[in-house]
Amino acid sequence: MVSKLLLTDAYSALGSAISHTLESRPYNLLMPEPGEIDWGQPEAVMSYLDEHRPAVVINSLGWAEKPDVTQQLLLVTAAKHLAAACHSLDIVPIHLSSFRVFGGENKSAYDERDKPSPLGPEGRAFLEAERSFEGLKRHINLRLSWVLSEDPSSLVQRYLSALTRADGVLELLEDYRGAPTHAGDVARVISAMIPQIHHGAENWGAFHYASSEAVTEVEVVEALAEVLGESNKLKGRWQLQELNEEDAVVAPSSAVLSVRRCRDNFGVQTHGWRQGLKSLVDHILQGAVLPS
Repeated sequence: MVSKLLLTDAYSALGSAISHTLESRPYNLLMPEPGEIDWGQPEAVMSYLDEHRPAVVINSLGWAEKPDVTQQLLLVTAAKHLAAACHSLDIVPIHLSSFRVFGGENKSAYDERDKPSPLGPEGRAFLEAERSFEGLKRHINLRLSWVLSEDPSSLVQRYLSALTRADGVLELLEDYRGAPTHAGDVARVISAMIPQIHHGAENWGAFHYASSEAVTEVEVVEALAEVLGESNKLKGRWQLQELNEEDAVVAPSSAVLSVRRCRDNFGVQTHGWRQGLKSLVDHILQGAVLPS
């Protein structure tokens, strides 16, 4: 019997990567059109899940590298209603979250045992969404580090928007560290989790996924500059940002996540982020409108 899955948002950059991977697997994949479900209405969410009865829900609604106010509202509201429906219908949710649930502690890497302490509204929204699912015995909150994708709010988009302009200037935090991963790699991890869930693996709660290399913002920009330089598209420059006392309080110090639990429980191996970077940059520059 072919398993039925629901991907709540297949049209964002991350959701599109997940749908591309899952569509090549032996699943019956439900991908509602934008506006097909009113995620703000609990009755509409319950009705859709009750009618279609997916075995697993992959919730990417509202996810963005840095969600705006509208995305934050969707992130929280949809999670609340999905969690209630999944609990009632005994459906397993895999909810996508973020390193932003953590704060500014000076840690080499956050693991799942660390207490969330978000610094800003984006992190608070991610944490509130996570907590909607924590009452379910069977659930996964999958936290991600920097995701390299075409998402308008992603770091790579912000970097490219400056590096490809003659007047572009990037201000970077010297010590801001992350473990970048491509959207397609996130999709690979989710795809590896699903069959193990079907076969009875009792691995629940918070999990982290990130690449195998922790780097600074500066190192990511240098890698992008090298790619752009090969095609004579590097025009902007970068410099270290001077933080005032107020900014320093809310500036994150790390987006690095430990992936040991994901590796030990699901056998997931980490991938590097440099491979595939040129293809991503080329794709963005060929078709995307970079933010100003």
